[in-house]
Amino acid sequence: MKSSYVKEKYNNLYVRIDFERRGLFQLIQQKFKPVEVLYPGCSIHVTPAFYFPHVCFVDHDPAAVDFFNHQKELFDLVEYHRIYRQHPTFHFINQSFMQPLSFEGRRFDLLLALFAGGVIKACKGYVKKGGLVLSNNHQQDALDAFDDHELSLIAFIRYQNKQYNMLQTTEHFKPSEIRDRHSHHYLRKTSRGEEYIENEVYYLFQKQ
Repeated sequence: MKSSYVKEKYNNLYVRIDFERRGLFQLIQQKFKPVEVLYPGCSIHVTPAFYFPHVCFVDHDPAAVDFFNHQKELFDLVEYHRIYRQHPTFHFINQSFMQPLSFEGRRFDLLLALFAGGVIKACKGYVKKGGLVLSNNHQQDALDAFDDHELSLIAFIRYQNKQYNMLQTTEHFKPSEIRDRHSHHYLRKTSRGEEYIENEVYYLFQKQ
């Protein structure tokens, strides 16, 4: 795959510091096989499109708008890394996810609420019944989900021993533990420069 604007931007922001979180999306894909995915506040994090065939990205940050305007290069990147058989179908909405999004009745299998506060409150209505919401509790998104009678915690995911592990036993899990587990220390210095520290806990909810 030839070097391109898209590839260089993506590599600098995600690959170089080990921030892609490929294993997280692969785990979700293997366990639940979602097809239609909504990613509000996505920035240029196109990694989910490597694992889910239909992804709707939403952001109004100028850097994200510029990145997604390079459609041919972006398609080549996703096509190169996709793990599913069909050709990828993804699109980008240049808009704040806090404003109503028009999907003409379309509903999603999975909502990604990652590093963008307020996603669950603003976008849970676009998730189909039985669909999933994945959150790392950025700006207390997961705590908001616990207070929502339409959402039920079904699992949480942690990165341990160099892989993502899902624990689907939540019988004794208390909402207060979310605040205790959440960390704001994301980067550390190494001999190669900065790298991402994956010490997040991810919470998986299902819409009732």
